[in-house]
Amino acid sequence: MLDVLSEATLWRPLLGWALLTALVEAALIVIGVASAPDALLHDYPPALQKRYRISHGRQSLRGRTADAATSMAMLLAAMTIAVIAIRHIDAVVHHTIGFVGGFTLGLASAVLLTVIDTVVIDWLMLCRLQLSIFILPYTDGDPAYSDYWFHVRVLWPGILLLLPATGFAYGLLTLLVEALA
Repeated sequence: MLDVLSEATLWRPLLGWALLTALVEAALIVIGVASAPDALLHDYPPALQKRYRISHGRQSLRGRTADAATSMAMLLAAMTIAVIAIRHIDAVVHHTIGFVGGFTLGLASAVLLTVIDTVVIDWLMLCRLQLSIFILPYTDGDPAYSDYWFHVRVLWPGILLLLPATGFAYGLLTLLVEALA
């Protein structure tokens, strides 16, 4: 069996496609929040969720819709980009990358999205700059917005479980795309 991960020509397109996937998905997160401030209510510190719920009750219909639409758009974007990436990488390396190459693409995409989400969206846009699109109604100036480590405590344990699953899904998708090619 050819060791696809040892090829230097594989890494540049693989990491490039992984970065593109992460950037598109991060943009979809921002668009989702911009369309409804409470779209990702579950991703805010508990103090902010409580304060929001005291003033508004539960998450708005618009917020629930934006949350679902964002999730579906992210899934669709990831699958579409993955199929294009697999076909492109196969052409660049002049053979199929197989399950291992697909697993690596999925793993790299998930890691890059997690880093961009944590550092750029959560820490910079939300905690540091407190951009208005991320501020829940009636929670302006709440000190919970400055809780940088909340995002690490909440996101990273879950993502550590999700990384192998994402890699596995991409690996299977790669086998399917290459079988149909």
